[in-house]
Amino acid sequence: MILTRLVLENYGAYKGRNVLELETTPDRPIVLIGGVNGAGKTTILDSILLGMYGRSIFGSGMSARKYRDYLSRLVHRKSRHRARSAAVEIEFRLHHAGSEDTYRVRREWESVGDEPDTLSVAKNGKELDGPGRESWQQFMDALVPPGIARVFFFDGEKIARIAEDVGRGAGGGERGTFRGAMDTMLGVDLIRQLRADLNLYILRNGGRGDGSTMSEYERALEEKRDHEGAIAAIRAEMGSKSEALESSAKRCAGLESRIRGLGGEYAKRRVELVTQRAEGAEAARALEARLREALSGHMVLGVIGGRLARVAEQVRADSESMRGHGGALRQRAREIGKAMEGDEFWRGTRVGGASRAELASRVAGLLVSGADAKPAFDISQADAAIILGLAESVPAGAGPLAEDASRYVAATRGLTEAESRISMIPRDDEIGPLVAELNAMHRESGITEAEIRHLEERLASRESGLRSAKKRLGAIVDGIKRADRGTMGIKLATDAIETLEDYESRIKAKKMAGMEQRILESIRHLMHKEDFVTGVSVDAADYGIGLYGKGGVAMPLDSPSKGEMQMIATAILWSMVKVSEKPLPFVIDTPLARLDAGHRANLLERFYPSASHQVIILSTDTEIRAAEYERLEPHVSRSYTISYDAGAQRAEIRDGYLIVAKEGA
Repeated sequence: MILTRLVLENYGAYKGRNVLELETTPDRPIVLIGGVNGAGKTTILDSILLGMYGRSIFGSGMSARKYRDYLSRLVHRKSRHRARSAAVEIEFRLHHAGSEDTYRVRREWESVGDEPDTLSVAKNGKELDGPGRESWQQFMDALVPPGIARVFFFDGEKIARIAEDVGRGAGGGERGTFRGAMDTMLGVDLIRQLRADLNLYILRNGGRGDGSTMSEYERALEEKRDHEGAIAAIRAEMGSKSEALESSAKRCAGLESRIRGLGGEYAKRRVELVTQRAEGAEAARALEARLREALSGHMVLGVIGGRLARVAEQVRADSESMRGHGGALRQRAREIGKAMEGDEFWRGTRVGGASRAELASRVAGLLVSGADAKPAFDISQADAAIILGLAESVPAGAGPLAEDASRYVAATRGLTEAESRISMIPRDDEIGPLVAELNAMHRESGITEAEIRHLEERLASRESGLRSAKKRLGAIVDGIKRADRGTMGIKLATDAIETLEDYESRIKAKKMAGMEQRILESIRHLMHKEDFVTGVSVDAADYGIGLYGKGGVAMPLDSPSKGEMQMIATAILWSMVKVSEKPLPFVIDTPLARLDAGHRANLLERFYPSASHQVIILSTDTEIRAAEYERLEPHVSRSYTISYDAGAQRAEIRDGYLIVAKEGA
């Protein structure tokens, strides 16, 4: 597929009809689009996905009403005359089934109303209608599934989070994008759908598939769908809020830069305090994590200092005392018994021979029973052993735990002091409004962070509910399988399910080896530290990725820098593109975020010119500057600049990359 034209009509910040010609040549595969933050670059990426996939790009969590509201917000409304409708139109050439065809896909919608977007499709200049148009989305989804498309069209700001998430094997965040793409690439999603269909067949045709069983299954199935829809919606909301948080961070950075530019002691002092606050927050988070981990085990006993050691000492003393006390009593019993055997002991008494023996026996018994008295703590030997074992394994004092606790207290105290000082610094007339705006944005960011944490909790709850619903569904079907195993249809369906499970396991294991080698090759190709990563593993069960350094030692994914993580994530996505063997364009937003000069050079020289047969790059002027543009220029077919006219409240597109345009002006 080659994108040839993109048309935006009253779409977002773009007023009227705006056209981007995207045709490239084999020797110049790059289209470079530049603009400052907020000019409308990301809108280009979103519009391509929306035009090609419509509502399906958002997954099952996007209801028709939410989709309608989303489209309504995209209609250009910032200019004096608000538009009533908007449209996105994409033209592309597609090599498919041995022929090349040209398609034009147009989606149009009104700013108000209940109807969703209107889709029109033309093939080789002829409008498709009836079944051809109605089946277009199924054709597009099958040709390039939305999960795979997310790998080809991505935001450079997000890919470092993808690497971090897949390393943890987690289920949320950018992990969902990666896992969905892997399932689609391997065909696992189709295998799972086949298994689900076979389970439904067993349910409907099994002897136990009566009304009550079917009702129970349908309730569990509805619960599963409810959880899946909620999970998709929560993840979409988390993504939206994360993007808002990133946007706020960029705006805060811009305000900080303006405040510093005003000069004066205020700016210097404020930068120092903001840095102190950021460092204190990071230190407090790290120490809190270490303390939580330490306090989750018996090391918490170290907090009580030497008291545990004193308890153990008392247990030992009691034990020794009791052993010594018992021995002394037994010895004394023997001595008294021996004395009572002689006549001298009984001289002057009237006790006879038989009575003497009985009295001697009773006295000895009393003494011996005293030897078996309970310890002072009244604990068993097993409990005593546990206490003594803990005393040996736990430091006498709090040790490193106390040090971490002290550092945590100091970090939080320093954080509080920095916040207090920032709020108390006087503001002058020029800086005051900027500071007020900055503080308001910080407060807003804090609220957004709290909302994201709340969403994470809701997501965990929903995922737990989804696992429970899946377990119930499996149990219902398994019960029917066991009861009706002798029925031919049920037996064949059960055997088919087992075969599909085995096939899924085998295909994943086979593909993972190739994926591991691809990722390792891509990392080595992109990074200037050729021996930084010497091995890669991909877990076939959950696609968790492991990295290994020199000597095959496992590498924690928090040890590389953020720039290195972006390179690793780029290598992962590039490897997926190679394994998928899908001839699709690459569309990359924010291509060089967080990267140092060395990594930037590697991407510009080794990745973008060969990432795909067509690469569309959406960059800021701080990412691809004059030096970077000079490296890319031999591979660039077309270039554009997007600028935002604040007075007219609209984004404008003009030919030429912004660096070149400035120099020309």
